[in-house]
This record gives sequence, structure tokens and C-alpha cells, in this order.
Amino acid sequence: MRAFLVIALTACVGSKSVSCPDGIHTCPEGTVCATVSSKNYCVYADQLGCTDGACSTQHVADGACHEGVCLPIACGNALLDPGEVCDDGNTLAQDGCSSSCASTEICGNATIDTTLGEECDDGVAGKSYDGCSSTCRLEVLSWREVTANTIPPRSQTAMVFDTARKRIVLFGGAGGADLLGDTWEWDGNRWILRTPASAPKARAGHMLAYDPVRQRVVLFGGFDNTTAFLDDTWEWDGLTWMQIQPPTSPQRR
Repeated sequence: MRAFLVIALTACVGSKSVSCPDGIHTCPEGTVCATVSSKNYCVYADQLGCTDGACSTQHVADGACHEGVCLPIACGNALLDPGEVCDDGNTLAQDGCSSSCASTEICGNATIDTTLGEECDDGVAGKSYDGCSSTCRLEVLSWREVTANTIPPRSQTAMVFDTARKRIVLFGGAGGADLLGDTWEWDGNRWILRTPASAPKARAGHMLAYDPVRQRVVLFGGFDNTTAFLDDTWEWDGLTWMQIQPPTSPQRR
């Protein structure tokens, strides 16, 4: 009877569990212990040997490969899975990583974090007066006077917004009895006088348009100091004006 008990106890001690390299953790029979980012995972053999990116096995339908191991995609596993921008090892909010692991919970990251009280997030950090404030609150847009450097007063001028360079471009106009041929740019804070090597002649009544495909400001027409109507075409690339000679052109105006 005593011999039988010894055999039974020996069988219990000789468990079929698998020991992890740290000598502390074990994995169930049929699995192996894999270490990913210094953390032990009990996985099946078919989860080993994957390459970077998405993966799937008999035991993991939707997984991601981490250090050669295919693990299930899950927010809160402290691993940066595809589609996640952060993963701090939990699914709590307001700790620098959202509960969905889709946001770093910073105003200006183009994700609206309602748990932080954000009402908007246009992806532009620290900027207001564009519909979404620098603290990610909705703004009621209104006119406000801006104290800036002044430029010579004028009428019958033309301005256009350069979307690529984020500046308003102004050219010429009537300055009292004289016509102007200066080029100015507004960067949101101040007017900047540009002094290109070449430029259209002084004029007023002209038109400006922006070509977003070629990223050029286009000028056409107007009238000069002789009150003659003009039909010349110019382009501004942000550095200089270039006169364009198209084979056909609109009539003077």
C-alpha cells in the first residue's frame, strides 16, 4: 500500500506542464512558452515562426506577428498591434492612451477624445480661429481686428490664398493717383513684402486665381497707368513672377 502511494505522488510531481525560461511560469501541456518583449506567453507550435505584420493560424484567427510569435490582436496587451497608435497595457482612458488604443489623447492628433472633453480635433496642435480651438473646443467663428504691420492703402487690388504655402498673396492695385506693382504675402500674423527679380507691371482691376494642381498663383489682365486694358498672363511660384506666353489668350479686360 505504501509503495502505491509513492508511485501516485511521483506521478503528480512529474506534471506535463512546460516550464518557461524564467523558471517561474509554466504553460499547459501541448503549448510552449514564448517570450515577447520580456513577457511570457503560452502559445501553440503553429504560432511560432511568423514574419512581421498580420498573421493567422489554427489557433489565432486575427493576429499580429511580434518577434516571430503570432499573438491575438487586442488593445491592452502592451504590444503595438496593426491599427493601434498606442498600447500601454490596459484599456483605461485618460492615461495617455485611449481605451481603444486608437489615440494618444493629445489635442491636435486628429482624433476626438470625448473622455477628455474634446469637442473637435482638426489635427493642428496649438492653433485657434479655424473652427477648432487650441484646446480642442468648438469655436464660433467671428471677425476680429488684427494688429499687424501696415501696407500702402489701395483699391481695385487682387488677393488669393495659396493653399500649398498657406499664405494669402496680394498684387498691385490703385494707390491714390498711382498704380502699384508690389507683391505682398500674409502669413496669418504679418504682411511680408516680396521683392522678386521679375514682376508684372503696375496695374489695378486685375484678377488672381490659384491653380492647386500646379501650385501656382495666376494673374491676368487689368489696366495700367495709361488706362489701357491688359491681356498678359503671369504666374507666381512663391519666389518670382514668370510671364507666360500661351498660344491663345482671353481678350483684354
